[in-house]
Amino acid sequence: EITAQALALKPGDPALAMTYAKSALHEGRPDLAGSALEQAEPNVDNDWKFYSMIGICFDQVGDHANAQLRYMRALRISPDHPKVLSNLGLSQALSGDPAQAEKTLRRAVGLPEADAQIRQNLALVLGVQGKFEEAAKLSASDLPQTIVRENNDYYRSLLSQDRHWGALKDTDE
Repeated sequence: EITAQALALKPGDPALAMTYAKSALHEGRPDLAGSALEQAEPNVDNDWKFYSMIGICFDQVGDHANAQLRYMRALRISPDHPKVLSNLGLSQALSGDPAQAEKTLRRAVGLPEADAQIRQNLALVLGVQGKFEEAAKLSASDLPQTIVRENNDYYRSLLSQDRHWGALKDTDE
């Protein structure tokens, strides 16, 4: 790939690293994406998108603590950015803190720029905590009723299997 060759010539270039990372993430290689971004990180000035993307890479390889540090850095640059808050909330959920994830995602949903994906992320966190009615109500604003019911059935099945939130991070998305 041309981007990989260019990045080999300029390994600390943030723009090249971002382009390469997007491609690597699309191919299911968050390890390669994160490595390229980490190399470029010392050369980044106030780019919330960069820090959010490296956070995504860390989350995908299971390093939620480092992911959350990057999301917090992105939020210092772009306070109350709903997509960054959503990423942070999902990371908190994956690290076993659904209560904090819910708070973070509620904050994101309350912003005017919040979109359907952010609302569905909150619905997911509510559902896996057993807050089925609230999850369904939130989901119903964006999804057909049949999908809302299927999602709630799925959340119930997860909880009825005597599983807890921490075990969910080991399931497929």
